[in-house]
Amino acid sequence: MDVPEGRPGWIVDFCISRSVEQSTEINHVNVIDVKVRSWLRYWLALDLPSRSYGALMHNATSHFSRLRLAIGPGVPSSQLSKLLVLQRAEEPDVILTFFEVTGDVLLKGLLEGRYDVGMSLQGHSDPALKTQPMWTQTMAVAMAPRFRLFDQAKLTIADLRDYPVYRWHSEACPLLDERLASLMPMDQENIQRATSFDMMALWVAAGYGVGLSARSRIEHASGWGITMRPLADGPYEVVTYLQRPKGEADSLSDRFERRAMQVAGADVK
Repeated sequence: MDVPEGRPGWIVDFCISRSVEQSTEINHVNVIDVKVRSWLRYWLALDLPSRSYGALMHNATSHFSRLRLAIGPGVPSSQLSKLLVLQRAEEPDVILTFFEVTGDVLLKGLLEGRYDVGMSLQGHSDPALKTQPMWTQTMAVAMAPRFRLFDQAKLTIADLRDYPVYRWHSEACPLLDERLASLMPMDQENIQRATSFDMMALWVAAGYGVGLSARSRIEHASGWGITMRPLADGPYEVVTYLQRPKGEADSLSDRFERRAMQVAGADVK
């Protein structure tokens, strides 16, 4: 349906651009384009008084609900992917806005109301937040195939004491770090801190030492030239937490949390 002569057709493009600004997922842009364009074309074809256009633009840009999701380092995983697939399948009209942030920024953003939900590997105990453990990942050893410990099917932390051990600090595992500290004093050079999993895998693949990381992450990085060995003296686990402001009634966040728990429950079975 064409916009009648004299009607401000720029409203269509303006409202679409405003809606698209709120989405960082390209597939949502297509949904917004079709729905907003067809809705506006219909109403602009009517003989509306000019004073109605302001309300029209407001309704078009606020028609879609939005959930602001902050994701901390190390959180992306197959479980998170399943959660996002489920979220999109059950609520396709909800615009999911992603923010990749550090743990400190995530915590501050939740407290200040800039994010609705956060996913983090750090279980902050702030009384203003509701913190819910979701899924866990088992820690394992990463090493190069030519490394001298390669012939051992399983390893303990004690087996690693004579070698440089690379740790990515974002994968918080207090029990593992306590065990490392008891066997390898922190002032020694045995424990090397990596700024990312990629950097840890790089040093390990080059044969400079072994790495400690989530088992699934090591297995996915097999193409880097590293292999995985389980830890026999665990369990050492990394927990992914869902966090949101406490005491705030938000049906969108409630439903997202229920879906996360559904994914976590299926992962345990």
